[in-house]
Amino acid sequence: MNHDFELTSENQSRSNRSSAGQSVKIMLKEITHSGNLRIPVDDVWPYWKLIKSDNFFERLFLDIEQTDIISNETVTNHYNEIKSYLDKWREREGAGISFAESHGGNQVSDLLYLLNEAYYELRNKSARDELYRKFKSKLKSAAEERLSIIIKTALADKVLSPEEKKLIIEEGIKAGLSFQETESLLLRVINESGDIRDESSDAGSSLSFNNALHVLGVDAGFTIGKIRHRYSLLRDDLLSGLTSESEKVRSETRNEINKLDEAFSVISQYQDRLKIQNENQVIENPLPVITPAPVITPSHSETNFPGVNPSPQNVTSGNPVTKEYGNKKGLMVGFGIIAILAVILIAANAGNDKKTPEAVIQDESVFQENNQGSGRNRLPAGLISVKGGTFQMGCTSDNSGDCETDELPLHTASVSDFLISATEVTQAEWVSIMGYNNSSFTGPDMPVENVSWFDAINYCNKRSLSEGLDPVYINSNGRITADIGRNGYRLPTEAEWEYAARGGNKSRGFFYSGSNSSGEIAWYEKNSAGETHPVGKRKPNELGLYDMSGNVREWCWDWYSPSYDPYSTLNNSSNTNIYRVSRGGSWNNGSYFLRVSHRGDFYPVTRVDYIGLRVVRSY
Repeated sequence: MNHDFELTSENQSRSNRSSAGQSVKIMLKEITHSGNLRIPVDDVWPYWKLIKSDNFFERLFLDIEQTDIISNETVTNHYNEIKSYLDKWREREGAGISFAESHGGNQVSDLLYLLNEAYYELRNKSARDELYRKFKSKLKSAAEERLSIIIKTALADKVLSPEEKKLIIEEGIKAGLSFQETESLLLRVINESGDIRDESSDAGSSLSFNNALHVLGVDAGFTIGKIRHRYSLLRDDLLSGLTSESEKVRSETRNEINKLDEAFSVISQYQDRLKIQNENQVIENPLPVITPAPVITPSHSETNFPGVNPSPQNVTSGNPVTKEYGNKKGLMVGFGIIAILAVILIAANAGNDKKTPEAVIQDESVFQENNQGSGRNRLPAGLISVKGGTFQMGCTSDNSGDCETDELPLHTASVSDFLISATEVTQAEWVSIMGYNNSSFTGPDMPVENVSWFDAINYCNKRSLSEGLDPVYINSNGRITADIGRNGYRLPTEAEWEYAARGGNKSRGFFYSGSNSSGEIAWYEKNSAGETHPVGKRKPNELGLYDMSGNVREWCWDWYSPSYDPYSTLNNSSNTNIYRVSRGGSWNNGSYFLRVSHRGDFYPVTRVDYIGLRVVRSY
């Protein structure tokens, strides 16, 4: 898959221009996702009219619906690309070639003004978020206004029938309102109208709850948010069928869309039957009790790798996009073995002057691997020891021309000794602990992706428990805190990540992690072929760490803030915000995003195919 998009010339057939017009929203989504806009400067860009849009995002050829993944760098890159196009035409005007003649009578200066206005409004994340909030609010108001007309028409005879209520609910879902929002609006209109006889109590659907799940290819282990996302994707895939020249195709498409709408309406109405109600509550138990992870069914088939025996998971039968892991008998045998081992270990510790299990967790013996070696002289498999120190964190003077504001000011940060995994967490490692795999690009040695920040810290705690270590993360009434003094696995702080990416006390001052040549050390847009690759295949950095630049971005513990001030202190732990930090760039990024100082920010519930994780442990 190529993620560099060079948009075509305006000199194309009428049918092609019509097709391009229909697909412009899709192109906006794809280009926003890639962050790589390419405009041919030697021809007329067919989408120049978007610069005149009332939507600031569209002026920069960005999809406002993807605000959460639009970075400051993406905004700047799109602005520079479009500005270069206009600047080139300004040069042509100097040679007597008319810009206005091929651009609807518009002047270069007028479009530059609109472009600069959009850039000024979008260059800060807080401003983008506020514009997105207003955009969603406006959409909701418009949807409610349209639905109100439908409701009032249905109530013109002063009776609400079951069929009318079903139609109203379906139209509300189509308009982007939730089931609850639709019902609330219906009730409000009924109350305003007065004297309405409600005969809709028997309103229902021909689809059962389980059949509705089957239609959308999900099961009761999905969150309502994940189901809504899948519903939107399936519906978007069908929309092109409505423009077919064949009446039969258009009719079949309408039927399929209606079926999807009905299924989502049923699930929304009975979402209390879903097993997972809140995506944020992913740490089921901070106490040292091993429990199997809930199934989070992926859009791709779950994968069981050779040599990996994940904990069994039961899913709804008949789901076309899931597989079962093992069976109940295997689960009981597994827990039986764990129980027997626990008894043996406790008996072995009793009477030989050992500390209690809780005390042992705090002891240096945690650095022993399978009771071999002693203390800190024995490193756990797959971890690299990093000697702590003080370093200059942020964008340095040698690449100041490429600095983003959130990489400044350059400041002194200090980190203590820690252990860090040599590679990104692989899918085999993930499945062995969590029992499921949501990754888009599957393979046992491929980095796990499509995991949220919450998924990542849940993995850390469960891995700690599986190895008899003390979990770092504690969930107290929905508030996640970390005790990095504990010996369990955790995400690196942002300062630890950058210190390690720079090579720690062995740093040679490279631009990327391990080299000044991105191709030597990273899988990125120019060599990834549009997918992730097995970990550890590129050149490591000075500490022996692989893929710190490229392959997948990596979650960090820290909250994101658009500037390092005012908390540029030891370990650089950020204050509370709404985004979490990701670092390192990924397979779909240009080399700019691979720099060791580059910072990314995402909602902690974000699951995308270019974010994974790497784990650390404290000494």
